[in-house]
Amino acid sequence: MNGPKYFNRLPIPCKLMPMLTVYRDIPAFQCSPSKPIELDFTRENALAVLSWGAIPEESPYSHKQIAEWCDKFWCKYLDIDPPKEIEELLPILTDIDDQWELYLVNTYSLRQLQEEDFEHVILPVEWFKNWLRQALSSKQT
Repeated sequence: MNGPKYFNRLPIPCKLMPMLTVYRDIPAFQCSPSKPIELDFTRENALAVLSWGAIPEESPYSHKQIAEWCDKFWCKYLDIDPPKEIEELLPILTDIDDQWELYLVNTYSLRQLQEEDFEHVILPVEWFKNWLRQALSSKQT
């Protein structure tokens, strides 16, 4: 089986790597998961989740829950070849999870990373609007 093309994540800039390495090695930074979003991993649901991220005040889910759902969606297709409509979404979903983690590491102190649950954290909504635009433009033709 050929490896999926989208799993080649963009390289992390060298200046961020030491910080990420330090925080990733601290067990307390692995904060407890949120109540999961109970949706199937479909294109339609991904678009709905991205829409909720773009309007957090109307969303039934936190950005933390959304990032975790995107990660689980992506992980579902680690070892299998997804349908084209899903394959086109995977880089976007991966970016959401990556940006969530980078945002936390670049915004909060080590102490905060160890102690907070981050349910209250809201990523810039413009990011979600952009991800939603990308997902809509990747629609299978």
